[in-house]
Amino acid sequence: MRLCFAGVIRKYICVFLLLGCSGIFAACGDAPQATVDSEGTEEYYYSIKIRNIPDPDEALYNRDILAEHENWWGWENSRIYQNGCIYRLLFLLDETKEESESFLGYCLQTFHEDTWSWEQILLSDVEWIEGGYTNISGMAGATQEGVFLKITESTVDGEQMYLGYFDGISGKILMEWPEEIEGGSVYRDQDQNIYFISAAENAIYVYDSNGVRQRRTQLDGYLWNGICNPVTGGMLWCGSNSDGARFWKDLNSPGSYKPVKEVDAYAFKAAYAPDGTLYYADAKAVWIEEEQPRQILVFGDMGYSLEELYNICILENGDIQCYVFLDGTLSLLSLSRETEEIAIEQQEIFLCAWQSSSDIFLNQIITRFNRQNSRYHISLLNEEDSSRTELEMSIGQGPDLMILPPLVAENYVQQGYLQNMEGVIEDPALFLGAALESGRINGITYGIPYSCSLDFAVFSKDIAGERQSWTVEEMMQCIRESNAGILDWYFSQIDAINIVMKYGLCDNGNTAYIDWKKGESHLTEQPFRELLEFAAEYADTGEYEASDVFPMLQEGYIAGTEIHLWKLGMLDYAANCFSGRASYIGYPNSSGKKGIYVWADCLYVNQASDKMEGITEFVRFMLSEDAQKLCIAENESYSMPIRLSTISYLIEQEQKKAENPLTYADSWMNWQEDGLDEEQLRVLDELLEQAQPASFYVTEVEDFFYEELTPYFDGTRSLTDTLKVLDNRIQLYLDENYQFLTDRWK
Repeated sequence: MRLCFAGVIRKYICVFLLLGCSGIFAACGDAPQATVDSEGTEEYYYSIKIRNIPDPDEALYNRDILAEHENWWGWENSRIYQNGCIYRLLFLLDETKEESESFLGYCLQTFHEDTWSWEQILLSDVEWIEGGYTNISGMAGATQEGVFLKITESTVDGEQMYLGYFDGISGKILMEWPEEIEGGSVYRDQDQNIYFISAAENAIYVYDSNGVRQRRTQLDGYLWNGICNPVTGGMLWCGSNSDGARFWKDLNSPGSYKPVKEVDAYAFKAAYAPDGTLYYADAKAVWIEEEQPRQILVFGDMGYSLEELYNICILENGDIQCYVFLDGTLSLLSLSRETEEIAIEQQEIFLCAWQSSSDIFLNQIITRFNRQNSRYHISLLNEEDSSRTELEMSIGQGPDLMILPPLVAENYVQQGYLQNMEGVIEDPALFLGAALESGRINGITYGIPYSCSLDFAVFSKDIAGERQSWTVEEMMQCIRESNAGILDWYFSQIDAINIVMKYGLCDNGNTAYIDWKKGESHLTEQPFRELLEFAAEYADTGEYEASDVFPMLQEGYIAGTEIHLWKLGMLDYAANCFSGRASYIGYPNSSGKKGIYVWADCLYVNQASDKMEGITEFVRFMLSEDAQKLCIAENESYSMPIRLSTISYLIEQEQKKAENPLTYADSWMNWQEDGLDEEQLRVLDELLEQAQPASFYVTEVEDFFYEELTPYFDGTRSLTDTLKVLDNRIQLYLDENYQFLTDRWK
């Protein structure tokens, strides 16, 4: 890791690969994909249909299965996906009573795909052992007809565990639960043999239908699950180890397995078709097991990127059903096999996203747009395509849309590669002004932002006092007058450079170090000398344990910390660092405002593109209320939206955490997201109001500072020599780029 702000910029350097998480619409995908059947004589195509699974809790409470209790609620103990069903075992509790008296009973909730509804069955009255007192500890497995349950009988002599089976009407005890297995999952073959997987041992215990143990087999790998071949009746065991996914077919030969290199070893599922053909899949693709495994479809090529795959089921007609999590929603994804390709006439708009990690928010926006738009389709380019982008643009070609780092965008504008996007945003007042400003170059809108994060520094009020902002000089004085030994928690040997850059040079209006408007370097003068000496004295070298961070923040030895507000709950984190006495003063700034900076992700348009109608439609959708809300899944935000009404919606969702706080724990502290109090709401308003775009001129010469300051801070070069060399390099840059810098200030 180099500079904290440099890392934010460098995150754009690699190409963004994923095609996007699916939206919440119950809609059909209109991009069937060709595949050849196992004989290689006929082509098939798959079309996708997505249906959202109804909310199980809503179904449970609407059913009101405990009408005699007013304050009951259901706690999910376990969940199993089996073929066309989902099983949930719930403990029913009374929230008004003490924990020891709150239990009301058990409920098995089952989702049936054929009726598209949840069924609720109370298990509290099921008699497992005549005259005995029993508890249900959890689900152990499921079949197409029912579920396996772990039953505990309490007697005067202690507790006895059993394996029970509930077929939807009645329950029965199958056998005693093996003493060697504490937890584990249970499977059954066509001959009614019972298999226990002990995850702790990576072993399989086999019992006949009478509960008599046949054998124990330990396998070399972690076991996930087992499936029964409907034709042969044999069991196939799925698992993995450090080499990848594996299939075991013969428990008599535990060392014999088939490696499965095609799928994610820790997130794949397998299923047999009714004819005994083996399919397996992960969140990216589906394969058929043949002499050579054959990929039959890629979700990304069809416009879908699954967040998680829970189950795969193959129907008689060759259709594939998957329970998946995408777009923040549990859904059933149905892949219908067609004999003819469906012709679609859409204009394809190519987007090159220069990001090194997946942007879930952008993925959701793209996928939602592609699903509901019949005229245009957004396609992301792969890494090989993106490497030629600048060359192609120089000859009037290249992608239609790009997500670029600010410096690259500014360079492209100089070369005439980007289109002017003035007027595309119909009402700028609806959006965060600093985010919109991030897309402006020389006063003209070229970039259209869709998401952002706020970057600022938080200090203890015991150090910053009641100041609303501060200059570099004021900050240094406050730190020197305190008991602090470290300016901010950075945990790195290069924190001294981070202090110089973020606390000093990332202020375009501060002429004490560099006067960008006049093109003058003042790096040999006293103010910059003092900044370097301060950075050397208060840098965080990371020479302490992570567990010491929180006490050092509480005691004031670490004066502050940097916050990247990509979700509102980070305000709870900041407050926790200083026991509620946090000063959101921000970085030093010469304007009299707080040093609060917005990093915005902006979309740019290739000057050579002739698809402005479709691009404009996509951009306006991207900024719409519906699209901006796609930053949220399960009440958690992936990134900060730029639409003000969506930020307000985020606040509403955040306040719901007051009743059900989210707890986080790491190696340095524990903290909770529990909604925003009045003070935090005021702070958020202030942060948004005073936020400025993170467009720092110094980033253009960042490498100069890194190269020349490193020898000073590691003690191999004197301060005087460092200032002289650095000043010369910066002044030369200013002289050579005078016209460019002058144009920027117009």
